[in-house]
Amino acid sequence: MLLIASPAMALDGSTIDRWIDAMEELQAWSDEQPDIGADHLGGEIENPMNFDFGTMLEQSANAHGEIRSIIGDHGFTPEQWANVGSRIFNAFIAIQMKDESAQANKEMAKALEEMENNPHMSEQQKQMMRQQMQHAQQMMGSMTRDVPAEDRRAVESRKGRLQNFFDVDQ
Repeated sequence: MLLIASPAMALDGSTIDRWIDAMEELQAWSDEQPDIGADHLGGEIENPMNFDFGTMLEQSANAHGEIRSIIGDHGFTPEQWANVGSRIFNAFIAIQMKDESAQANKEMAKALEEMENNPHMSEQQKQMMRQQMQHAQQMMGSMTRDVPAEDRRAVESRKGRLQNFFDVDQ
């Protein structure tokens, strides 16, 4: 048996619109399901640090035939829907973090300065805090660096609609 990997779906404005349309239809459907509900569409998030949006989407599609039908009506297989959703989510978070990074850096610098001037903290405590802040900055940086520029541009073109969908203050 020969396995052929399907090529990655292009992430462009049209694809993002289809994905959001599918998600909005899924939300309406799940609201009508007493045993599922919109809050349980993807299942429980056990560890937010290891959260994988794409895996959650694919598990949802594999668990419910109606989900597969709805996403199919919008031109996606479960794998494509999950992959596109993951790319949208990652690019959206990267854009949000970039938009907020200047403020976060100012706040971190202020907290660092206050910590350095705190006479009640030992040098060991200060060193541990410095390392934690550095780690947080590295995590924020990697989350924005690891997203392809093409994905960021495509998501940026639909930022307003995605903010509404993800219910993020604009």
